[in-house]
Amino acid sequence: MPESTRFTNTTDGEYRHQTIHASAGPVQLTAEALGARIVHLGPVDAEIDLEQTCVLAPPDAFVGVTPQGLFRYWGPDRVVQLQALEFSEVVVRRLNAVVVSQYEGSVADQLMRAVSASGGIAVRTLGSRGCEVWSGSVHEQFTSPVAVEEVDSTGAGDVFAAGLFVRLAAGGSLASAVAFAQAAAAASVRGISIQTIAAGAEIDQLLADAGTSGSGSTTEIQ
Repeated sequence: MPESTRFTNTTDGEYRHQTIHASAGPVQLTAEALGARIVHLGPVDAEIDLEQTCVLAPPDAFVGVTPQGLFRYWGPDRVVQLQALEFSEVVVRRLNAVVVSQYEGSVADQLMRAVSASGGIAVRTLGSRGCEVWSGSVHEQFTSPVAVEEVDSTGAGDVFAAGLFVRLAAGGSLASAVAFAQAAAAASVRGISIQTIAAGAEIDQLLADAGTSGSGSTTEIQ
């Protein structure tokens, strides 16, 4: 019987170290499985073929990716390492948005810059320091409008990405989508696992309580 993919995560400041214990192996996605208005791809250990998936996704779907699992590899010690990859034009031109963490660092630069140059949005989250956003030739840093006491940051990047994709797909401005995503991520770190993932109305209320429906402070970086 196939195993589930299982990791152990340990955190050193805002950086994460991972050990893999089991892998479920490749996942074969179909056009039917991808038939949604928003397609959020979040590979864990390179189990999807990103190019094939981009081809199969509906042409009118918003396609976003949190690609950390594509960069992972490990040896006999099962300690996860990162490797830089080249991505095809098929992938670059199809992605509407890509979100990575500071942990992926420079290994994701090619994908991020290529996606933003092709008209998409590229984001690097920076934990409590906010995020960097590339959109075309514009590079900005956003601070979070919501401050909370962190309990567990596991999955916060995926929550951020989901919030960002939902608001961008709905036609929201980049600044308001980033603020919503940051508030969603902030809410998620207040407790363990999925217990504190907030619904849209609660996220909007967090922003209202913080006195903003737009973004935290932004800095355009040349």
